[in-house]
This record gives sequence, structure tokens and C-alpha cells, in this order.
Amino acid sequence: MIQIERVLILAKTYPSPSAQYVETSCVAGINEHGVMRRIYPVPFRYIEQGLHGNG
Repeated sequence: MIQIERVLILAKTYPSPSAQYVETSCVAGINEHGVMRRIYPVPFRYIEQGLHGNG
């Protein structure tokens, strides 16, 4: 079952080449309940767009 939750991004790794996503990054964050979350793989360009408000 998929759950959707808001996560505040605290850190991300340097992007790695990926055949499927071009570049991927591992992301760490904390949800609204204070629980740490690890999200992988995240397309690196998707993160960059979100940081600049373009996504």
C-alpha cells in the first residue's frame, strides 16, 4: 500500500549515473511526525526543479 506524506528534505547525495533515470540521488528527510525517511532513487533533475519552485 502506498502512503503519501509530506517530507522535509534534509540532505541529498551527489548524483550517480543511472541507465533508467539519467542521474539519481538518495534523499533523507523527516516527516511531520518526526520520523526519518530515506527516499531512493530520486531523479536528480526532479529535485533541482523542486528546489527552485519550477516543478
